Amino acid sequence: MTVAERISFREVKAALLDKLDDLVSELFPDGDYDSKSKRKYWLATNPSRNDTKPGSFWIYMTGPKQGGYCDSASGQKGDVFGLIQLKRGGSILDAKIWGQWWCGLDPNEPPEQREQRAIAADQRKRQAIAEAAAQLERDRRTAHAIWLHGIPLALKGGVRNPAAALAFAYFEKRGIDLDKLPRLPGVTRLLLDQRHVESGQTFAALGSCIIGADHKFMALHRVFITDEAEKIDLWTTVNTPDGPKKKQLPVRKSWPDYLGGFIPVWDGGTNMSARKQVPTGELTPAIACEGIEDGFAAAIGNQDHRVRAACSLGNLHNMPLFACDDRLIVWRDNDWGKPQAERQLQAACKELAERGRDTGTEVFLASSYLGKDANDLMKGK
Repeated sequence: MTVAERISFREVKAALLDKLDDLVSELFPDGDYDSKSKRKYWLATNPSRNDTKPGSFWIYMTGPKQGGYCDSASGQKGDVFGLIQLKRGGSILDAKIWGQWWCGLDPNEPPEQREQRAIAADQRKRQAIAEAAAQLERDRRTAHAIWLHGIPLALKGGVRNPAAALAFAYFEKRGIDLDKLPRLPGVTRLLLDQRHVESGQTFAALGSCIIGADHKFMALHRVFITDEAEKIDLWTTVNTPDGPKKKQLPVRKSWPDYLGGFIPVWDGGTNMSARKQVPTGELTPAIACEGIEDGFAAAIGNQDHRVRAACSLGNLHNMPLFACDDRLIVWRDNDWGKPQAERQLQAACKELAERGRDTGTEVFLASSYLGKDANDLMKGK
């Protein structure tokens, strides 16, 4: 037995799982997370077969199977050592020894060689981070341009824009009369000829700006709608680690990354952003909800409150609080009642409440007594 083999499989596995993000990025650079917010799986191509498009080969990034993989097309599966073996070949012992070396656990490796390898790995990581940041900035400029080319809901003077009739029809079908607001919101525009990537089809969409705590543009939130002012309703069959399943194609999409961002649905009648209000010392209550429909419904009923849309439950806890928020009411969707969603909601409210101590913001939960959300309450169902 060599010195290198005296380190246990368990020790090497623990070290590999600690660096799993870096490991999969290096071994499977053509892959990406299935969801930027959940980061549950890494989807890549399977190097052991003629696999040209990510989708069937899944790497578990969290949970009890972390580091393992599953290919729903070929039936292959294994743990993190099998993952290395799949990419590099050789035996499981070869994979373990390579894992030791990769994690810097191989005592037979000369110190200077280990240091050089660590420096090279750090340089690769820095370069990847810089490239990702540059790409994100390019994507944000593109997303902002798409929104800027959209059709505003209001003409100069504040009257309805007839060219945005489809947007008004969509909201009115949901019981939302934007004319009840003192002025038509500027954050949402009607976008025409938007490509829905998953279906390959083209639809109109309601496009809203997602901004960050600095109030700079972060991403574009789109709700894809039909010519009849209804949400699109498209389904497909997808491969999952548990086999093929029916899945509804997304109706709402936010692009690019918007972690910590929000849609500034309504300013509470202040005619200024929260960032500008902070230095004045004035306070305004705020409401946080999930989507723009809930947001506009909440704004119509609470015109003296700021309204912010988180775009997803997963992003709720990342939303910024401002010193001008004297309280934050989290408008809870009643369909968040599933155990996992409930835990996520409670954790988000706890984190917001803790951060609220720094800004003097109290955090409360509220929900509709009718239907699943604020929009259903407006519709009376």
